[in-house]
Amino acid sequence: MSKVETFFYPKSLDEALSILALKRGDVAPVAGSTAIGHLTGLRKRYLMGLGGLGLDTIELHADRARLGAMVPLAALEAHDGLAAAFPSASGRGVFRDVTRCLGSTLLRHMITAGGNAFQVFAWSELPVVFLALDARFVLRRAEGERVLTADELYAAHPRTILRPDELLVAVEVPRGTTGLVYDRFSSAESEYCLVSLCLARRPSGVRAVVGGLSTVPRHLPGLEAAFAAGAPLPDGPALDALIRADLPTLQAAQPYPPEYRLSVASGLLAEAARALHEVQP
Repeated sequence: MSKVETFFYPKSLDEALSILALKRGDVAPVAGSTAIGHLTGLRKRYLMGLGGLGLDTIELHADRARLGAMVPLAALEAHDGLAAAFPSASGRGVFRDVTRCLGSTLLRHMITAGGNAFQVFAWSELPVVFLALDARFVLRRAEGERVLTADELYAAHPRTILRPDELLVAVEVPRGTTGLVYDRFSSAESEYCLVSLCLARRPSGVRAVVGGLSTVPRHLPGLEAAFAAGAPLPDGPALDALIRADLPTLQAAQPYPPEYRLSVASGLLAEAARALHEVQP
């Protein structure tokens, strides 16, 4: 990481966007700051804290939830309305499923919804849920606003998709799922996850997403087609092959080799499919 010259702490969104426009490309926005230490190649002259922008609210609407980019994971975990709006097979609600093991209690009060969605690492879990739920990402710059679907944001790493003067301000998550299953595997409950997945059933079909096998979470169209056909999912090597057809290149992450992580993902998906089948539409 290069030497930082200035840390800006704007008190309004307009001020933050003005700084991004003026120092275009030289500013790294800081949310919970837990990812900065991993970005050893970061070359920015300025850091900008986002804590004073009022982006820490959770709004529930009839058709969607709007999560401010600065909402900490602990707030997602504690929000009863959010748990009721996105019920999961576990009975906890999908946002409690994904946040309850995501780091320590202290880290869950620091990590933000927007930061976790944007600074994607192999072990990031919230992006898997956002992609399965077909979330929309609200981006602002001085010139105006644009909205990206989860498919658009995770077509590549978000750091290559957001403009240098653009800020993620909110995540909008559509309601209306008739079944949700989230699962993960790690060497210990609070450790970084090795593989994570989410199945989200809507009237239009099932969205199947897996994390930990690629640099960003990925849809599994073959698995989604199998759900649409109503046929039982294959097991073992056949399911491995179905996943591999959608993910021909697996990320070479440590400490476990790609083929092992594929086998873990296959087992989790088989269990998740059975759990989803038991959830009544």
